[in-house]
Amino acid sequence: SQDQQRSSSIYLLVSRMLSGTKEPAGQRLADFCRSFNGEGHTEKSSPLQRCQVVVQELVQLLEKSLAARPENESNIFLDEVRPLLLPTVERCLYARVGPALWRRHYQQRHRDLDEKYWRKACSLANINDQAVLRALDVKPHFRGAPPTAESHGEETMYTDSSTIHDAAETGGTGGSE
Repeated sequence: SQDQQRSSSIYLLVSRMLSGTKEPAGQRLADFCRSFNGEGHTEKSSPLQRCQVVVQELVQLLEKSLAARPENESNIFLDEVRPLLLPTVERCLYARVGPALWRRHYQQRHRDLDEKYWRKACSLANINDQAVLRALDVKPHFRGAPPTAESHGEETMYTDSSTIHDAAETGGTGGSE
């Protein structure tokens, strides 16, 4: 559609402005990426906060640059570009610093929690699906299997709910936390 083509044109224009160092926004992005991805991070703010501050700076620099351009030069008006600036700048910035941000902000901070979740998921994966549904008191007709004589009478299959609960709580280690 015409709107998608226009959005794509705006995205390409802003991406080009951020890619080169001729534009102030492009130079600022290049400097930030160099310092962010390099060693010797000494700032006290979190990496994510630093990225958010730079995104806002870049949006402001781009608005100034676009406002200074003749409208006929790019055939795109600032009012059209403004709503797409923030998401475009975020895409461009995080594409460049994403791996470093992931290592610094997420991986280090959440490693233990991720490992605990992984142990729980593996432990629960070893338990039969129907047993989990029974332990959660899911009615037989919602379990995805046609009703059987078993589903109307006593249910004595596989695992009881305390085993499932224990597996989820301990992450499959068998002990309590």
